[in-house]
Amino acid sequence: MGFINLLYKKFQYDRHLTYSKNEIEKLQKNKLIKLVKYAYKNSKLYKQLFKSKGLTYEELEDIDIKDLPKTNKNLLMDNFNDLITVDNINKKDVINFIDDHQDPTKLLNDKYYVIHSSGTTGEIGYYIYTKNNWELLKAVGASRLFDSFGIQRKSYVFIGAVDGHYAGISFFLSPVNKFEEYFYKDFLLLDINTPLNYYIDKLNSLQPNVISGYPSAMKMLIEYQEIGQLEISPETVICGGEPLSKKIVEKIKKHWNTTPKNYYGTSESILMGIGDGNQQIYIFDDLIQLEIVEDGILLTNLYNYTEPLIRYKIDDLLVKPDKQVNKYPFTTVESVSGRQEDLLWLRNEKGKDDFIHPIVFVEFHVKGLKKIQVIKKSEVNIHIKAVKTEDSTSSQLKHRINRKLSSILKKKNMENINFSIKLVDRIKNDPQSGKYRIIKRKSD
Repeated sequence: MGFINLLYKKFQYDRHLTYSKNEIEKLQKNKLIKLVKYAYKNSKLYKQLFKSKGLTYEELEDIDIKDLPKTNKNLLMDNFNDLITVDNINKKDVINFIDDHQDPTKLLNDKYYVIHSSGTTGEIGYYIYTKNNWELLKAVGASRLFDSFGIQRKSYVFIGAVDGHYAGISFFLSPVNKFEEYFYKDFLLLDINTPLNYYIDKLNSLQPNVISGYPSAMKMLIEYQEIGQLEISPETVICGGEPLSKKIVEKIKKHWNTTPKNYYGTSESILMGIGDGNQQIYIFDDLIQLEIVEDGILLTNLYNYTEPLIRYKIDDLLVKPDKQVNKYPFTTVESVSGRQEDLLWLRNEKGKDDFIHPIVFVEFHVKGLKKIQVIKKSEVNIHIKAVKTEDSTSSQLKHRINRKLSSILKKKNMENINFSIKLVDRIKNDPQSGKYRIIKRKSD
């Protein structure tokens, strides 16, 4: 039934592309009312939040979104067990599951996809999706990430963090061991924490039709293309996880003769929007509702009833365009500015400069860790600041961080790098930007 359900959802959501703007707004409002009424009845946390605002269940029938309470990661993660609307999930089990199972295709209780990320705040968040949620996202993605989606089998490449329950790799691998895997003629995973030159021969042999991953990784692959080591010509390039610059867009056009898709997604909602190149991004108003505020956005996830996210603060900065384009009946934004950490450049065992991608630390997960920051002291020295959770001991957490970081450095041929670990009560925001920075230089 899974594939039939996916096709039905694809047909259903394809119809939304023909709706008027008013019809989309009406659809969005109906979904919002349904979600908040469900949250009131099934989430102890939301019932408490709504009551604190003086809202009754009956008043939710025609509520304006601006009258609902705002939420954020700290609030929801600190009250995770009261947030979740099902009885068979609790925060302790989620943390143990992630710690014990790095395979992104593994499901919690054989029922739920689990995604974790620190995002732009440095605080680790956990996000639960049902199989039905996942099929919906795949159905919508098939229509909107590709200009044409048919029955032709294609070869796919993913470049990113691949060894855990991260949004990108979990979504990429979701067709595996299902009927939809038929459409994967072949696929290749490129670990962003392994030198990309290791994959050149495999890429040349595969000749991928579709490549998805970080813009910075695309830039590096094109540099191999420019010197003649890489010879591929993908028909579809999907960039996400970082801002997509005009320079990278032009390089992709020049060397691969295709305009990249600018994909916007978060751990809180895998699909948020899509655009061509670095032009305006269409926000999927039939899946989510976004409010643009001065210091970020408020996300309401309209399809996730297991872990409701209502007016949830994210630090991504969206810019409204002066003029809206009208390809789809959706809201458009001109840019998405989220985490823009510098690559962590270090000197490896062979005396060559190489980098560790910031996503490695954005997605750094060990049991007992609440927050982490990496400080580059020199080309061969880094210092780790970490905040522990209340239920972890200092010695346990230091051991786990040491073990994971040693594994990361080994992959990059950087076992020569010296590192120290200090547990602190809090990690201060950058005094200039006021933002938390996961990677810092000693001179900053």
